[in-house]
Amino acid sequence: MKNQKGVSLIALIITIIVIIILAAIVMNSSTDTVGNAQYARFAQEFGEYSDQVALKAADIKADTGIRGQIINNAQNFYMTANGLTTLTSGDDGVTGMTLPVGYVMPESIQEILGVSGDSVVAYVINDSKIPNYESYEDGRDFYGDSNGKEYHLITSNGQVFTIPGYPVEQSDGTIEYHIDAKDGHYYVVTGNSGKNVDTKNVNGANIDETAPILSEDFTGKHGLTSDNVSGDELKGNAF
Repeated sequence: MKNQKGVSLIALIITIIVIIILAAIVMNSSTDTVGNAQYARFAQEFGEYSDQVALKAADIKADTGIRGQIINNAQNFYMTANGLTTLTSGDDGVTGMTLPVGYVMPESIQEILGVSGDSVVAYVINDSKIPNYESYEDGRDFYGDSNGKEYHLITSNGQVFTIPGYPVEQSDGTIEYHIDAKDGHYYVVTGNSGKNVDTKNVNGANIDETAPILSEDFTGKHGLTSDNVSGDELKGNAF
């Protein structure tokens, strides 16, 4: 009888442990499912927004062509970002500039987008000029300002991205900040991991930054005239 009671107690303890383990697995799974769904929503909506920006750029290219105004891609994307509809002498940073003056991007962003130096610059997008933007969450942003003010930008070669980016925390405490809707387009921040920059996180990805990339990390402005003369305006951040 004693032996049976002992066996029953052990079985009960084992059962409780198994239940606790299964509950933890279910909770983690639920958290992952919610996180994946939220990221999927960001990727879908930011992808749609990027498409709208591209359509706006195409409209500007067509309209200026009809008026006999020949513009290059950098001029086109500058006009798209700033809501300009015509190339006139009053459009500061466009007329006479083969590369209109824009922000020089941090190295982590350049690496993600496959550009280098100041040959490609970024323009802050005036969202009110982008069709259907108001249809997105609260008409202003895709993920909010909890990690730093959210900005949407387009490069002089037409790549749309956002800073600081959509955060996805990893199991080791590092955080991936996704800057657009494309797979692999993210930089990794140390977060609560205690790891150092230039080491690997749990997924084998390189840790790039100690904190989210903000507007002040864009180190100045750069542009080129039609004669390839520098049009730098190194005034620091002005977002």
